[in-house]
Amino acid sequence: MHKLNLDQLHFDTVAIHAGQGADPTFGALATPIYQTSTFCFDTVEEGSEKFAKTRPGFVYSRAGNPTCRALEEKIARLEGGEDCLVTGSGMGAVGSVMVSLLRQGDHVVCGDVVYGAPPW
Repeated sequence: MHKLNLDQLHFDTVAIHAGQGADPTFGALATPIYQTSTFCFDTVEEGSEKFAKTRPGFVYSRAGNPTCRALEEKIARLEGGEDCLVTGSGMGAVGSVMVSLLRQGDHVVCGDVVYGAPPW
């Protein structure tokens, strides 16, 4: 498949093509939706390396899957960022930010509504 140079294309074209490529398993042109929770490994060693993140690949969809990775690549490209992380819920996003940025002894100052609708 011809590889597009996304740096030379307009925003609309990047929105369509970023994060998308031919599916390596079956050759689908459109990004497949992987509706699985877990992934198989040919050997115990392969599974061990993927869990240890010393080998690329996916192990459990909550930690990432090819569909989410395509979305992350698309958003990062459209926003001009290095990378992106998508989560399964808004609270997952809020929790991820808090866990990654805060350390023991830190304090958080925020409004009454961190996520969701204001209390009526």
